[in-house]
This record gives sequence, C-alpha cells and structure tokens, in this order.
Amino acid sequence: MGKVWQRFVFGVVVIALVVLTAASWEMIVTGSGGESEGVEKMSAIRGTKTDRDAGGKVVRTPVDTDEWRREALEILGRLDEYPEVLDIIDDAARLSEIFRQWGRVDFEEARRFLEREEVARKLQRPDRSFADDLLLAALIGYSQTDPVSAWDVFLDTRGEIEILNSWPFLHPDEVTAEQIMRALFAKSEEVALKLLRELEAENSHLFAPCLRAIMSETDDAVFREELFKEFYESDKFRNGGRAGLVCAGLAEHDPQMAWEFLCRAAKGIIIDFDPELHLGMEFIGSWSRRQPEEALRFVAEFKRERLQDESQALLLMSFIYAQHFYRPELIVEALEMESLRWFQDELDTNGFSQSMGYKIPWPLIDEDVPLSRETQSERFRVAVEASEFPDSLKEGLLKAFELKQGK
Repeated sequence: MGKVWQRFVFGVVVIALVVLTAASWEMIVTGSGGESEGVEKMSAIRGTKTDRDAGGKVVRTPVDTDEWRREALEILGRLDEYPEVLDIIDDAARLSEIFRQWGRVDFEEARRFLEREEVARKLQRPDRSFADDLLLAALIGYSQTDPVSAWDVFLDTRGEIEILNSWPFLHPDEVTAEQIMRALFAKSEEVALKLLRELEAENSHLFAPCLRAIMSETDDAVFREELFKEFYESDKFRNGGRAGLVCAGLAEHDPQMAWEFLCRAAKGIIIDFDPELHLGMEFIGSWSRRQPEEALRFVAEFKRERLQDESQALLLMSFIYAQHFYRPELIVEALEMESLRWFQDELDTNGFSQSMGYKIPWPLIDEDVPLSRETQSERFRVAVEASEFPDSLKEGLLKAFELKQGK
C-alpha cells in the first residue's frame, strides 16, 4: 500500500491522457471587437420572458434587465485577469447565475453584452475570457426555454481546438453540453437522441457528457442498456472513451448496473493501468459530485476478488479528490467508516496534499459551486478536530490541508 498514492497520481495522468487522445476539447470564441457602449446606452434595451398561457399560446412579457447589466459590469470591473477561481468564487458564482437567468430571458441581449463590453473580454485563463465562459452560462439558461436553438448556437459558436485537462472536473464545453442535453431530453427524447447521433467527429468529446445527462434523466433501465450498447459496444467510442463519466449518470439509478457496464467498457481499453480502476476513478469522482453519500457508500461496500485493498483505496482517493472542494467533512466521515478505517494507517498525508488541484472550470451551476479556500479549510479543520483520529493523523491531515491551500 505504500505505493498507492503514486498509483493514484499515475491513474489521474492516464485518465487525462485517454481523455486528450480520445477527443480534443475546443475553445468557445465569442469576441466581436466592438467598442463598449456603456451602461447608459445599453440600459435602453429590455429583454422578454417567454411563457405560455393556459391555452398553450406563447406569451412574451417584458423583463427589465438593467439590474443584471449593472451588477455584471460592477463585478467584471473589479476582477483582474488570470484570477484563481477559488479566490473569486462568490463573484464567479454570481456572474454565472446572472447570465443563466439572462440567457433564459433574452439570450441575444446577453450575448450582445458579452460581445460589446470591454470588461467581459478580460482573460480568465490564457485560452479563455470571462465572456467565453459566461456565454456558456447564458446558453445553459437559454436551453430552459429553447433547448434546440441553444444546442445549435452552442455548436455554431465553438471555434479553435484547444487541448486541456480538467479531470476530475468537466471542461466548460462539457458542462454546457450536459446541461443543454438534459433540457433537450426533458423536452423530447426523440429530438435529443437525433441531435446526439448527428454529432460530428470534431465534437466527439461531447458524447460522454451528453450520454451522462441522458443516463441520469431517464428512468427506463432497458433504454439505458440499449443506449450503452449503441455507444459502447460499437465503434463510436474508442478505448472505452469516458465510460466512467457516462456510468456516473447511470449510477444515480442503479450503482451495481453502472459498475457492470463500466467493467464491460473496460474490456476495450489497452493501457498500462488496471482498466476497471482507470474507469472506476473517474466514475466515483463524477458520481460523487451529484450523489456524494451514495458514492461513498458504494466505495465503503466495494468488493473485488483481486487487489481488494488497493482497489478500494484508489476509489476512496478519487472520492476524496473530488469532494475536498465541496464537502471536506465527508473526507473525515469516510475515513471513520468501519470498512474504510484501515486506510487511516495507510494514509500518506504528503501525498494527500500533492494530489489536490485547483482547476475549477466555469460555467458554474447551482449544485456545483465549490467552497472558498477559507470555508474549505475551516470545515475540514472542524471535522478533523471533532474526529476520533489519532493525534498524529489529525496533525498530519491539518498540515496537509494547509499546504494544499497554499498557507
């Protein structure tokens, strides 16, 4: 078990490499090059809220978007280029909320704002501006009223290819694809499947988040198996392409069937790493973002004929890696569970610190806003100090978490 942390890091690298070779992530390019018109001139524009009356007729109600424009300008104006997302998490979350709402009410107006306002074109990362990511948030909102148009705009606005790695998180394109596909599937299963099957090879990396959305949204177990066979027992996915992510959606209904499907997909992978665990790490990390308690219970009850302890440890570490941004107290809860308590003696607190990253992609969605650094640290400290861990483990964990936070 002394090498389990090295195997975990190696597994993360393998997942990243498979993601990158299976599909290239692409950049969203939105800039129009126009000059800022200022809040005074732009405030004359109003959005419209689309609803339906009792007879099903479309009713468009004027909506005053001045407050969103004013607040967005205020927040964007105080943000520097190249921020760490966790350092501006409250502002990032609020901007995402504003543009989801704005996109739902009047997507074209939200897009014009992002194209025209200079402050929106400041770089968030070397490859992306704030406007790039906030356009995606607006598209997520737009999909709540017109998912087909939102999907078309999403595909049309995608530009130059950019290779990125944000595992265990989804790239912003993938976040958007998943959310729009959820809205599409809720509106029409037939239309959603048609659009999914029509995806071009250049957008093949969107298959997995879209399938994850459908696996999560449908209650039909027979349909889930047919869909899995179509995409994972065919040539559409090479080397098991992100089956862990797809099965994370299925696990929301049937964790055991999800693992069985994952093992079937693993048979098509040829890598220098256990294929089942390679997919299992992404599976647990992705699933635990939506159903942390259920994913933790699965890890705690996990049984495997070969390499049981190491297998369980790698899945546990994937859970820890994904959860420390959101529910750090669950790390303590996991290590205190009867079936996982043995891992306390194997825990490498230095490895714990080194295995954590900070790449949180936008657009943020309501259930997926990470904690600030300070809140993470405080909640973890309180949980560790209240635990029954040996003093040496408490000291090591707290020191590792402080190192991870850059203190």
